Amino acid sequence: PALLSGPGTDPAVREQARLGTDYLVALRRGRFREAVRLAARAWRLAAGVTLPSDASIPWAEGYFAASRAGDATAAMAFADSIAGRVGETAPLPQAVYRRMMRGVAWIEMGRLPEARRELALAEEAMPADLALQVEPLAFPRAVLLRTEGRYAEALDQSRKANWPAWTEMRRAALALERARILMGLRRDGEALATLDSLLRCPILPPHRAVLLHFYRAQTFERLGRAGEATADYRAFLRIWRDADPGQPELAEAKAALARLERAAGPAAARRR
Repeated sequence: PALLSGPGTDPAVREQARLGTDYLVALRRGRFREAVRLAARAWRLAAGVTLPSDASIPWAEGYFAASRAGDATAAMAFADSIAGRVGETAPLPQAVYRRMMRGVAWIEMGRLPEARRELALAEEAMPADLALQVEPLAFPRAVLLRTEGRYAEALDQSRKANWPAWTEMRRAALALERARILMGLRRDGEALATLDSLLRCPILPPHRAVLLHFYRAQTFERLGRAGEATADYRAFLRIWRDADPGQPELAEAKAALARLERAAGPAAARRR
């Protein structure tokens, strides 16, 4: 916010910057319902003012938060608004982008039939000449296949993901998806190397950056590196200590940490 609050700065821009920062903090802490509310407020504010490019509405307009919160109405609204603006300038047709964004949101919410329908509609809307040049739908297909446990097929799709208009954020998200697929294939060394490469990535959405601790901990545990697994589980649970209830990673991390501490014995419990 300090970058946008100098002398003469429009109060609406200052408020936009504050809401954007609060949104990112809420994402980092796993407080997704709070993040959706902040994004909605920022979006309403942005509709009434002309903002400089550095004062955009919160990252992806709440799309990540709404998907993680299971708020289908908000997730679809954010997906449509993003597709509407991106479709004005990107070479990917707006209808394809809209269906793709909706499909990934449904996957995040665990609604796989809806996800399959949206991705099928995206494929139907893809111009034939464009489909021969690039595979923009390979990424969401990989996410869907990984969610279904079809890891070998998911890895193959991830290798086909070659959409040249992707931002660096999108490429980082693809790297994280590949790491999760490699985890599913029990190729833990490769998965860990990919996760480690993302540790200092400045453009992962904040909640995904925190989830790196969780995924690394799982991988360390399977590799028999109990001390490092314990440290990453603790780091993850510390950051998400007041996250929204019901996040599946929280229950898994708590159970795994308890298991590792029991195996380590009383000395480890005292060190904690």
